Amino acid sequence: MSRLRKGASHTPLPPEDADTIRTIAREKIAAAELRVAAAVTTAQDRTIEALRNARSEIVRGIEAFARGNFARMVYLETADASTTQRLAAIEERLLALETQQHLNQSRRTVLQYSAVKESYTRYKRRCTTPSSVTRDLTCQPFRV
Repeated sequence: MSRLRKGASHTPLPPEDADTIRTIAREKIAAAELRVAAAVTTAQDRTIEALRNARSEIVRGIEAFARGNFARMVYLETADASTTQRLAAIEERLLALETQQHLNQSRRTVLQYSAVKESYTRYKRRCTTPSSVTRDLTCQPFRV
């Protein structure tokens, strides 16, 4: 047996009233479906927007990191370039000094050779002169 509340009517609804109730229920269900569909669409839009914002934040973070790294690399490359220039200047100066020293040494050698050659020429002239009294005294074997 079913328990009925006090004051509840036990009479069945007439068919017109049942149709009216069905129509009202269908309208309310359709309105609820529209609200749910609108809420789902709004939720989807918000989710897409949140994902785009997150992606944008990630890209901004990577960009900031890349900008810092780029600045550091430019600094290192510039420092490396200036170091390379300084090293090239030092090498150039060293080469100039070595070349100058080598040229000075070559000049000394040439001058020494010229002096020895001149000395030998004088010796040869003096020692090969036939009537030289000093020839016997000064014509020792030639030494450099």
